[in-house]
Amino acid sequence: SLEDGSGSGLFLYSIAERECKEFRTCGKHGDSTKGTSHVNTMILKEFEAMQTNVTKKACSDAHATKDLITRRMMIPLIQGTLRYAYKRSSGTATELEIADGAVFSASIVPLVAACSFEDGEVVNNNMETTAKNTNFAMVKEAFEKHYSCLGVTCTDIGGYWDKNSRDYYSGASPCIDE
Repeated sequence: SLEDGSGSGLFLYSIAERECKEFRTCGKHGDSTKGTSHVNTMILKEFEAMQTNVTKKACSDAHATKDLITRRMMIPLIQGTLRYAYKRSSGTATELEIADGAVFSASIVPLVAACSFEDGEVVNNNMETTAKNTNFAMVKEAFEKHYSCLGVTCTDIGGYWDKNSRDYYSGASPCIDE
């Protein structure tokens, strides 16, 4: 593992560091493309809370903290799936990006399917390596309908950011939390 904070690793910490720049979820408030990813900052605080819970033998609190950490770990997986869905939908995805998108979606589809089997299928069918077409709007909607069920928010996920235009890609703005 290269989980040294350099962003060169392949585990969720480094994935979150890369995705936060793509989705403007870096920094203290999770609204920047600079700094540590907001989700990693939150997870590290929750690990500290978990340590306190375990030390105090507060098992139910530790279990609740574990569940919160698990939900937060989904954030970079959703972001990665959305990023590659956008690239596929726009026709700019390379073969490697198609494969990467399929891997991201395979990691999160079972959790979406637990909320809605049909919407899990929407994500899966659009992101399989053999999919002839990918409809980004359908993938985005399939996720957004179930953010509450997944335990994440629109703010957690952000929107796919075009650093060149300094705006969100067309149709990829963040949704609004209600």
